[in-house]
Amino acid sequence: MKNIIILVLFLCFINVVSFGQTQIDMNEAANIIYKKADAKMSTIYKKVQKETISKTDKKLLLDAQTKWIIYKEAHCKSASASYEGGSIQPLIYFNCLKEITNERIKQLNIYLGIK
Repeated sequence: MKNIIILVLFLCFINVVSFGQTQIDMNEAANIIYKKADAKMSTIYKKVQKETISKTDKKLLLDAQTKWIIYKEAHCKSASASYEGGSIQPLIYFNCLKEITNERIKQLNIYLGIK
């Protein structure tokens, strides 16, 4: 049993050394991935806004997007709250933002007839 624990710890150490990923590195990478998803979502949102014909539809879409942003922030703060103060908290937060943003991209693509 002791040998198994030592082997697992050794493999974890090699993994960290091989890839050079500290928790800070993983947090920063998650933030970058989220920002890319957010930029993609913004581009698609602008395209939907541009292709929406009526002023009423544009207003409704803007209202939905504004409320979605508020929800996204609140939900991910809540999802990562139990990790508050821990080094993994930003990773949980940014992964949550990325996942919700990717779902929003799918929703907005429906407006454009993309599945």
